[in-house]
Amino acid sequence: MAALLATGILALWQNVGIWRSAGRHLSRGGLPFWAWAARAMVLLSLAGTLGFLMRSGLPQLTELGRIAFEGDPLGRYELQVLGNGTELEMLGPVTYGLADDVRKLLDANPGIRTLRMNSDGGRVGQARELRTLIRERHLATLSTTGCHSACTLAFLGGTPRWLAPGARLGFHQYSAPGRTSADMREAYVADRADMVDHGITPEFAAVAFQAPPTDMWFPSVATLRQGGVISGVTRRGQFADEDTPALAAVEERVLKLGALPPPLAMLKQRDTAAYREALTGLRRAGLGARSDEDVALLLQQASSGAAMRHIPTAADAAAIAYARVLVEQLRILGRQDARLCQRLLSGGMVEDHKAIAAALPRKLLDDENVALRRVVQTSLEQARRPPARAGVQASLGHVLGELRRSQGEDAELLNSPSRPGIDARRTCRVFTEFYDKALVLPTADAGPLLRWLFIERP
Repeated sequence: MAALLATGILALWQNVGIWRSAGRHLSRGGLPFWAWAARAMVLLSLAGTLGFLMRSGLPQLTELGRIAFEGDPLGRYELQVLGNGTELEMLGPVTYGLADDVRKLLDANPGIRTLRMNSDGGRVGQARELRTLIRERHLATLSTTGCHSACTLAFLGGTPRWLAPGARLGFHQYSAPGRTSADMREAYVADRADMVDHGITPEFAAVAFQAPPTDMWFPSVATLRQGGVISGVTRRGQFADEDTPALAAVEERVLKLGALPPPLAMLKQRDTAAYREALTGLRRAGLGARSDEDVALLLQQASSGAAMRHIPTAADAAAIAYARVLVEQLRILGRQDARLCQRLLSGGMVEDHKAIAAALPRKLLDDENVALRRVVQTSLEQARRPPARAGVQASLGHVLGELRRSQGEDAELLNSPSRPGIDARRTCRVFTEFYDKALVLPTADAGPLLRWLFIERP
């Protein structure tokens, strides 16, 4: 904003000087043509400057005015000290004042060593300020549910950088009122250079800002590790647990919506730790300002995610039944909107899951809950040893061989379903056929392979 004001003031000062100089030229008897030509250029320059300020400055001034008088439309972040003063948790949007508030809490709690970040993003400038602060204080960063958009800029300031099981990092291009992608080019160059300077591979940095602002790239854990983005995935007990009163408030909110989804209801009865983990994920999603519709959707996601973690130890028949439901979902979404099919595979924002739920028949969503409830039930009744790769290598090799014969080079899309620039229709087709081919194997081969795939999902 300061740059825009400086541009306007400088342009005004220059043009007033030229206008006055033209007047003095006439008063000294100079040729009128040159004086009026100079003034014509002044008028054209002012028109250009005014147009630039209207395109870029007015939208930014409007946004700042809304924030000043109505509050930031992105909402408000929450900060909480955890782990007996060793961690600071940030929930919600990255908005103005966040870096200053984090600094105050760090000063008041010198034992904090980790900043836990769960956010859908926010203000890029504020994220950069927070990134600088994280580096100054030599903090580790951790995301336990997800850190997306501008949040990732700050997250990358940490050393080391941790991701909890099931959490995701989301990358895309910036957006701001009055600014285009071309305007952001210098920012991308600077942020890519910063990434590489702090341990991110040039290959990852090159694609980090390829997804447009309306989309999001969610790299796999393997891609994040190879790119130097994360140090590893956390194990249970490595970081602080949630406060019981906070989780009780989350449970109260979701129970007001009605009965729990069947898989989560079973976990509540028979696996308290997994149920508490699901509530923890919901709390970190920041339910406070969300609508009941959004909370219900997040609740279903939490239920499915918690249940799917039982697939590796479930009965073969239960894993096969769930995979059949998944294939039917992929097939329907592939026909209707391949981008939603891609989002189902790689994860997406709340709005994506709203669209997915709207596109799928109600019966198929119910079938998913039934299948996942059976997964949880069989896992808890008799937990099986998760399959090892060596035990499924022959089945996996057969399925991949068949896939390569039918899909050619497209079979490699299994490794990167959400990479920017990848064709969503082709990705959806490859994954659907992959699971189809796994399902036609004999049960004794299909079950272990599918259970293994949900440990190392392709």
